[in-house]
Amino acid sequence: MNPDFIIGGVLVVVGVIAIFSRRVFVRVIYKGLRFFYGQPTADDSIRGRPLVRIALVGAFMVVAGSVMLVTAFIGLS
Repeated sequence: MNPDFIIGGVLVVVGVIAIFSRRVFVRVIYKGLRFFYGQPTADDSIRGRPLVRIALVGAFMVVAGSVMLVTAFIGLS
């Protein structure tokens, strides 16, 4: 099996999970930043619209994974 199928599938799945569970991702990122760097840094880095950013990254992952799957499929035929 071509590794592009596996990588593309994983990208699509993780992207869809990121889109549908944005709030959970923000909480996990905030807790990690607070644990490693302290509360002031965590508060400064989560300022703004992190939910929109995570949705955009998830959408990019879905598109990139889909392109990998299509190119891998075309490469097989």
